Amino acid sequence: MKENTLKAVSVFCAVLGLVLVYMASTTLSSTQIQTNQLSMKDIGKAVKVCGEVESKRTSKGHIFFTLSDGYGSINIVVFNSTAMKLNETGRGLYGLREGNYACATGKLTEYPEGSGLSVLCGRTALSDPGSWPL
Repeated sequence: MKENTLKAVSVFCAVLGLVLVYMASTTLSSTQIQTNQLSMKDIGKAVKVCGEVESKRTSKGHIFFTLSDGYGSINIVVFNSTAMKLNETGRGLYGLREGNYACATGKLTEYPEGSGLSVLCGRTALSDPGSWPL
């Protein structure tokens, strides 16, 4: 009896784990979106925005930059802990320059509060101008 109970609990946990992984992947996935399609009702959603870096500044290891995609622009916030992790994986942003093309993936938020929409970045990708979309 104990063996059958243990098997049933194991199968239940495995199925529950698969369901949770699926739910997390669909909830956390993001699709590229144009800046003019973002609004306050999207706060909290995972988004991916791509564009040209218009400006960049750093403060205490945090990185702040603005991406412009031809439809508008949005502020990107990369906190120090995330910037260090990205740097360790070879996706560092400390060399990011105005004019670079970049994609930022993260949570849409209003940071700092009252300043408009921003992306709290968790992942980035940089590319050369030759690979920019037309």
